[in-house]
Amino acid sequence: MTVKAYRNDLDQFFKFCFKDYQIDEPSEVSKNILRSWVVYLNKKDIKIRSINRKVSAVKGFYRFLLEVDEVESSQIEDFPLIKIKKKQAIPFSQEEIEATINNIKSDDFLGARDKLMIELLYATGMRRSEIIGLKLSDISLEKMTLHVTGKRNKQRIVPLIASLIDILNTYLELRKEKTCDHEHLFITDSGEKIYDSLVYRVVKKYFQNFTTKQRKSPHILRHSFATHLLEENADLNSIKELLGHESLAATENYVKNDLSMLKRAYKKNHPREKTTDGQ
Repeated sequence: MTVKAYRNDLDQFFKFCFKDYQIDEPSEVSKNILRSWVVYLNKKDIKIRSINRKVSAVKGFYRFLLEVDEVESSQIEDFPLIKIKKKQAIPFSQEEIEATINNIKSDDFLGARDKLMIELLYATGMRRSEIIGLKLSDISLEKMTLHVTGKRNKQRIVPLIASLIDILNTYLELRKEKTCDHEHLFITDSGEKIYDSLVYRVVKKYFQNFTTKQRKSPHILRHSFATHLLEENADLNSIKELLGHESLAATENYVKNDLSMLKRAYKKNHPREKTTDGQ
């Protein structure tokens, strides 16, 4: 928050206090007055993030007044910010993923790298940070597995599906032609380790031609992985292990929208849930 924005937010608040409540002393401001200001801002169609910024400015100002003994107490210290609903992550459809992957040309280094990257993100459900951290030694072609290092250095083994092997071998051969002093699996054309924004750009680049969904990111591929497994009747514990979640609750929260969809389909189609006319 800039000093100018901070000052403007405070000016707006105290002008509101004086105009609507004839209050010009900070010590006279109550939680109800701050709540009224929030309602007023909301009616003016100000975005929730902006309202929360303004409220934070007022709360911060009162913390300062308390520290310098300008007020003896503050009624607004515990005033809550407005909760912002997270945008629902809408997974890619299986058709969108197939169309995207099938249209990535892999006859050169960058094409092979990008295709393998997208295939791995979808086939394993790995996080962006996890795919960046993959090393050559993490691959076992003999066992067809990947050794993945997740959050808080948690280790897990993820199976490699057979359809990945050809593009993996193609990429590994092309990678040998690059000069680099590390063993990270994915590298740039100049041999450097890949980075966050590169992975994001790769996913967006290829999916923008085959989906109208607004969000096109590595996380959506991870979400698609979990969703499609659930649709194919994989159990939650298996999905939990593959995603690298520490608790089943995290996995349930991750796929809660899909669980609701499946529950509705179950109640509609399962023989024991169906009712006949007249009953």
